[in-house]
Amino acid sequence: MAAAKKKSGVTKEGSIHALRHSFATHLLEGGTDLTIIKTTLRYTHGSSATIGQVIRPLDQLNLPGK
Repeated sequence: MAAAKKKSGVTKEGSIHALRHSFATHLLEGGTDLTIIKTTLRYTHGSSATIGQVIRPLDQLNLPGK
C-alpha cells in the first residue's frame, strides 16, 4: 500500500483497513446488499450470479484510458 500511495502521490495517512472500510461504505451507499459485500461474505453466502451484478465503486470513476 505504501508503494501505491507514493506512486499515486497520495500523502494522507491511511491503511488497508481504512481502504477496505471506505470501499464497503461506497458499496453500501451505491445500493449493494449488505450480504454481498465481501467483508461480510465469510459470514453469509451470496450466489455467484448476484455477486456478479455488484457495481464496484472503482468502476464508476471516469479514469483516463477506460
